[in-house]
Amino acid sequence: MAKKIKTFNLNGILKQSGFGTPNHLAPRGSEFTDIDTTNIYTNEYGLTGWKLINFTGTSGTNTYVTGGTYNSITDIITFTNNSGGTFNVSITGLTDTYITGGTYNSNTDIISLNRNDATTVNITGLTDTYITGGTYNSNADIITFTNNSGGAFNISGDTQYFDTSMNFVQDATATTILFKDVTTGNILRAEAINSIQAVANGTDIRIQRTGGEQIFIDALDIITTYIDGVVVTAVLATAVNELNSLFALTTGAIGKLPTITSGDILLTVGNPINYFVTGDNIASVDYDLTGLPAATLTTPLYNQFNLIGGTLLPVGNYTFTVHCFNYWGQTSKVINISVASSYTNTYSYEGITQSYFIKNAVGSENDTPLYRPTGATGPAWTIFSWMKSASTSAWRPIFSFGDYGSAAGGTNAGNVYMLSRINGGNVDLFFLMGTG
Repeated sequence: MAKKIKTFNLNGILKQSGFGTPNHLAPRGSEFTDIDTTNIYTNEYGLTGWKLINFTGTSGTNTYVTGGTYNSITDIITFTNNSGGTFNVSITGLTDTYITGGTYNSNTDIISLNRNDATTVNITGLTDTYITGGTYNSNADIITFTNNSGGAFNISGDTQYFDTSMNFVQDATATTILFKDVTTGNILRAEAINSIQAVANGTDIRIQRTGGEQIFIDALDIITTYIDGVVVTAVLATAVNELNSLFALTTGAIGKLPTITSGDILLTVGNPINYFVTGDNIASVDYDLTGLPAATLTTPLYNQFNLIGGTLLPVGNYTFTVHCFNYWGQTSKVINISVASSYTNTYSYEGITQSYFIKNAVGSENDTPLYRPTGATGPAWTIFSWMKSASTSAWRPIFSFGDYGSAAGGTNAGNVYMLSRINGGNVDLFFLMGTG
């Protein structure tokens, strides 16, 4: 029996505390806490019907609800606790009401939901908006849909689904099929070769992804379907075969191999190479550089058609091979590199009567000729000459070789020379070969 009971009312529920186990009268739902053990009891049925619901003493375990079920026939909820025990709570006035069906009235835009208690719940304020039609603009590639409220919305993008005419053309590399507008010639779509097919669709032609997982054009009219500007045969099966022959890659087709038009390289030693592979029907490029010193040329990132480098190449002749590929095969070409020495203006002379090409940088009236001495070795030399003649009647040498005489037309022992002079406002050129 509990002693020293204290009571307070919490929202209509009596909260009590005292010492000992309760067995006193109390309303149903009352709660009592034993201060000695901290056990909590609830009055389950009214009168003296107390039940322990929480044990927190040192020799026990907590008891709590882990689940429950509801019986719609008896209106009883059965709770299960963690120890496997159960207790029932009877609920009065509880009714299971649910929707059994419904109808929609398109005239009034009302949804009527029927319940199992033979009553109806109406949902109003709905608006039935739906598509009533649409148009396709082939020039703008836009589909415009209209709805029953008079509104419209557009769908734009890569759409030829509703087209009834098309001109199909292979591109210059024969790797892509171009969909062209029959009237304007504009490219509407591009698809890789061997990725699309034509099939019969009733009396029309459907263009789809190979295998049919995507439809590009649903119903082409056979009389407005073209291949490179020429209308297809007006027999459905034949037209489909003609289109598929265009769409499929034919291995070994004549004239489809790559062609290489880029030529040889002429280079002065120390200068860089910036070489581009040019040609037709080239899909990819590779190089064989084994004929060059290591690390001479390289391909820039993202540009396989370009070779750069070459500044370390010594004077001489070299080769490398260009390999060009496409779907039909490979073409190769050997490229020659000719590296020449740089020009050095080592010798020069000033043209005055009886002067020669001499070995010092600037010479005048020097009779030492420019030549390679007998038995000597060394590089050959090249002469490039120009002159600005003064207003004088005296002979000025342009070029001489051998024993130069004292005057034009004089006695000479085997020579070749050319002189010029101003004569009455005109320029005379004098050329002499051999003895005079």
